[in-house]
Amino acid sequence: MFNPHSIGFRIALWSGVSMVALGVVIGGYAVTELQRMADDQRAKELQNAQALALNAASGEAARIKAALEVPLDAARTLAQALVSAAHPENDQFTAEDWERLRQRFNHLQIAVDLAESLIAPYLAAEQGGTMPRKRAQEEALRLLANLRYDQGNYLWVQDRTQPIPRTLMHPLRPELNGQIGNSPQFNTALGRGENLLAALARAVDDDGEGYVHYLWPAPGTGQLRPKLAYGRLIRDWDWVIATGLSADRLFFYSRDDINFMLKSILRENPGFLGVYTAWEPNAFDGRDAQFVNTPGTDGSGRFIPYWNRAPDGTLALEPLLDYDQPGPGDYYQLPKRTQREVIIDPYRYPVQGQEVWLTSLVAPVLRQGAFRGIVGIDLRLDDLQQGVKAAAARLFDGTAQVTILAHRGTVVASSAHPEWIGQDLAKVHPQGERIKQAIARGETLELTDQLDGAERLVALAPVEIGLTGTPWAVEVMLPMSNIQARAEAAAAQIREAAALMLGLVVLAVLIGVAGMSWLAHSIVRRLRTATDTMRDIAEGEGDLTRSLPETGRDELAELASAFNRFQRRVRDLVAEAMTASQRVAAAAEELSATSRAANAQVQCQQSESDQVATAMNEMTATVADVAKSAAAAAEAARTADQDTQQGQAVMTEALQLIQNTADQVQSTAAAVAHLSQEAENIGQVLDVIRGIADQTNLLALNAAIEAARAGEQGRGFAVVAGEVRTLASRTQDSTTEIQRMIEQLQQGTRQAVAAMEQARTLIERNAAMAAQSQQALTNISAAVARIRDMNTQIASATEEQSAVATEVDRNLVNSAQAIEQIAAGAHQIEHAAAELAQLAAQQLGQLQRFRV
Repeated sequence: MFNPHSIGFRIALWSGVSMVALGVVIGGYAVTELQRMADDQRAKELQNAQALALNAASGEAARIKAALEVPLDAARTLAQALVSAAHPENDQFTAEDWERLRQRFNHLQIAVDLAESLIAPYLAAEQGGTMPRKRAQEEALRLLANLRYDQGNYLWVQDRTQPIPRTLMHPLRPELNGQIGNSPQFNTALGRGENLLAALARAVDDDGEGYVHYLWPAPGTGQLRPKLAYGRLIRDWDWVIATGLSADRLFFYSRDDINFMLKSILRENPGFLGVYTAWEPNAFDGRDAQFVNTPGTDGSGRFIPYWNRAPDGTLALEPLLDYDQPGPGDYYQLPKRTQREVIIDPYRYPVQGQEVWLTSLVAPVLRQGAFRGIVGIDLRLDDLQQGVKAAAARLFDGTAQVTILAHRGTVVASSAHPEWIGQDLAKVHPQGERIKQAIARGETLELTDQLDGAERLVALAPVEIGLTGTPWAVEVMLPMSNIQARAEAAAAQIREAAALMLGLVVLAVLIGVAGMSWLAHSIVRRLRTATDTMRDIAEGEGDLTRSLPETGRDELAELASAFNRFQRRVRDLVAEAMTASQRVAAAAEELSATSRAANAQVQCQQSESDQVATAMNEMTATVADVAKSAAAAAEAARTADQDTQQGQAVMTEALQLIQNTADQVQSTAAAVAHLSQEAENIGQVLDVIRGIADQTNLLALNAAIEAARAGEQGRGFAVVAGEVRTLASRTQDSTTEIQRMIEQLQQGTRQAVAAMEQARTLIERNAAMAAQSQQALTNISAAVARIRDMNTQIASATEEQSAVATEVDRNLVNSAQAIEQIAAGAHQIEHAAAELAQLAAQQLGQLQRFRV
């Protein structure tokens, strides 16, 4: 039966409405958001394409910059090295100049010749087996380390280890010995920062000897100065013995030397089309007239050598052309006019009879601010063209176009339009003028343009080259159709995702509505079953044995389980209550009987309590008498303790006096003993005096005899001798008397010592007896103290007993009063037990109505 107020209908209705509303909201939001994402993705793809194009242009610009910086660095370094090649005053070389120049160059070879001759014996010893190679090489290196020439110049020895050789011996820098020469200080060779040791190793490959120009710190100042190194290969040991020559103002390169340098640079750099130098008239050596129409010159005799490379790799020397004409000779005229480095826009130039598109990187040779000439390096545009083609193939799946543009807008290389090379960009590009302006300012640029019948995204990045001040640029173009196709593909994927999401939302809503309807019907069906069951229990006859079905694990099953547990609990409580009611009724009967018996016992106890109270009063009086006696005994013990303590104090003082007396007797005995010892010492002194007196008497007698023999002359002496003998006799008599007195003193002293010893013995015995007396008094004092404490404790205990007896008497009175109250309570309990029995009977009747 349909009931619009049922829980099932309301659950199905509200859940369905909620699911539909939620589906509409989610679907609408999803469609709107995905459409916005499609638009954002389209714009993002365009921005990404612009950023990628600009990054690609910047990356190619960095690559082009690195490729162009190498030849420009080489030209710059060589120009700095050749500054010293110009004669200081632009004068004609004198014969003395050339002789000094020849000698300086000869010194290089002579020094190496000498070194080779010095180590020849060690080579022979090693080859002959008379000396191990290691020892032979060590001895050779030790010898070369001490070799000097030309006012302190030295030689060094290296091997040809690849890629960087090892220094075997350097006389001024022994810390380099045995080390690989990869320190940055060696990267100054051939005008392009190449490693000096590696360049020397390559220079000796062909002919066994070779020259390398490089820069090296000057002693004292540390400033880099140009030098020329000469090396020779020792093939048996794979050594290179080398030495260097400073290019100071007393040193001048010859034209052959410069040609050798240019050829070496070109040979070592396959990417260079040509290497050249050009000088003002007579600026190099002042001998232009002597070199008219010789190799590397023209009819003027100016030094203008141009070493170039043919497509088959052949190296050739030709004189430069058009160097004095503006336009074709910009490679010479521009650095002369600006006195700064220049990079020339693409132009055609004949190389070994063939017209070649090339560009030149040129550095001026300046001496004290004056222009003396140039050093230049040419690059073939074909090499740059191959580079942009490879870059275009790498970028954006090969759909990009890469173009290199010179400072004035000339096309240098183009991956898609090689026919544009050498043309002005404004003539082939719709927005060429705008791009040329950005190149001139050295700025990046992003724009869209119509080219080859299609819209293209253009990104431009500048290329700053050395100190030229004339930046080039790299242009990267992407077809907008590809970019838009990518954007549309991304947007289409998003739209497909939106349609799929909308379908899924509708399907989810329908499934949700159906699921909620089924769930509501299931819930209502089980709720109805539970309702019917509880109604039967409520409207029945109190049957507590019926229960709800517990099917499933949901909330309704938990409700049924909880209800059944509650029912079982109620059933158990009813059964327990029935049992308890029966027990309460029986207990009420027993309580009534017990109350009657207790009433009788209480009356008996009341009578006995009165007798105990009488006896307790008598005991209290007796305890009070005992307490008084104990207090008197404690007072007597306290008086005896005080007397004992006074006696102990007197005995302590007497013992101290006896001890002091013993100490004084001991001191006196020691003094007397010392006196006896001194008397003994005096006796010894008297013995000495007696001996002296005897000797004096004997001498006086001998003197008197001699005086008598002398007659009248000795009479005075005889008188003196008589007086001396008289004094000696008196001394003997005095000594004898003193000896007798000292003996008496010593005897008295010994008697005093004996008496002192007896006195000390008696005093020590008196002290021991006094100490025993003191100990006895101490023991007596302790015993009296214990008696006093025990009497005090007895008095305290007796007083406590008296207090306890009083408290017991008071408690007995209270107990009698309580017994009277208990008797009254027993009567009340008896009455309450009768009422409880009646109520238990009524409760049992009510509980028996339930079926358990």
